[in-house]
Amino acid sequence: SKEYLVLDQFCADGSPDMGIKEEYIGPFKKICVYRDPRDVYVTGCLLEEHWIPKKPHDFVAWYRYNLKGFVSTQKSSSMMVVRFEELVLQYSITVTKVLRFLGIDEDKHIHPKKYFNPEISKKNIGLWKSFANQDSIDLIYRELRDFCYDN
Repeated sequence: SKEYLVLDQFCADGSPDMGIKEEYIGPFKKICVYRDPRDVYVTGCLLEEHWIPKKPHDFVAWYRYNLKGFVSTQKSSSMMVVRFEELVLQYSITVTKVLRFLGIDEDKHIHPKKYFNPEISKKNIGLWKSFANQDSIDLIYRELRDFCYDN
């Protein structure tokens, strides 16, 4: 009954079952939001997320593995790549780009900041700056520099 359907984590980056999903529901647009790997690492450590490797070298390998599909599909006309940090810190500009990509008029965005409030998410940016093990952070930065957010 709705004109738009938004799903969170419906498909992993470059998911091999992407074609199967499109067979069932038809072509759809994907928006991949990625986050500074240093903050992903720190979040994994602080929250003790079992699926995020805690050893820096293992984390870098895991992050690179997960980026393979992302890098290969990011130039697709049906996929848009958005940095988490830009969505938070440049909310209005990024939302305008997303709406343009989706072909949705801005007046259809009837609940701005209701389901994603950038003010709340600001606390999740730059966590790495106060992390105790800066050697780990330095290694992640050296290995994954292109995905780190330097503002």
